[in-house]
Amino acid sequence: MTPQIRAHPPIRDAAPATKEAIVIALEPAARGQVLLRLWGPAEGHDLEPFLLSKRVAQEAGLRSGQTLNAAEHQALLFRDDCYRAHQAALGLLRYRPRSRGELAAHLAHRGLDPVASAAALDRLEELGLVDDARFARAWREHRETFSPRSARRVRQELLQKGLAPPEAAAATADMQDEDSAYRAAQPRARRLAHLEFGDFETKIGTFLLRRGFSFRLARATARRLWEEKLPASASPPSREG
Repeated sequence: MTPQIRAHPPIRDAAPATKEAIVIALEPAARGQVLLRLWGPAEGHDLEPFLLSKRVAQEAGLRSGQTLNAAEHQALLFRDDCYRAHQAALGLLRYRPRSRGELAAHLAHRGLDPVASAAALDRLEELGLVDDARFARAWREHRETFSPRSARRVRQELLQKGLAPPEAAAATADMQDEDSAYRAAQPRARRLAHLEFGDFETKIGTFLLRRGFSFRLARATARRLWEEKLPASASPPSREG
């Protein structure tokens, strides 16, 4: 069944029927749609036909000869908008979890009605399919496991994904940059072990700066990794500043 949407349908600027309309045909169309043909008794001619999702038409029980008043017509159009937004959001969620803001941006880009999109996203939240707090935790865990970055960088990424600032801040509040920088640089340090200290420090430091870590922490992490590969009696060259 189509999602149960409780929001009020928007008034469209140019509805195909402003008074009563009679359904004269429902013709099969591509991509799970039907072409709805209407007759306007007040106008005395056929109204402009429009596409409707087949599922919505079936659940509304549309049939030839049925009369729709203006309110019923608007409700039908809104129900169809909600269904399209719901299906589009589900399609995006099949690939990976997404925040509500990210989904809303995608739906807007597709030209879907914003009120219908908001109602569809409300329903997906009720079903537990959209959960910004869970999304933020999953994003952070993925970063920490596969591509450690600074708390500031992860927070920026969450904001770019549509999370509100308080949610992004809460998700990254207890991240430990020192540990993240060390884990991020370890694999690269092994590949750069043949370099002299100066080149080693520069390359590790640059890498960590790109991950959002501070210059001071990047430099300290490079020296820590260098010291770990030296004999106990050796030490990295001292530098001023």
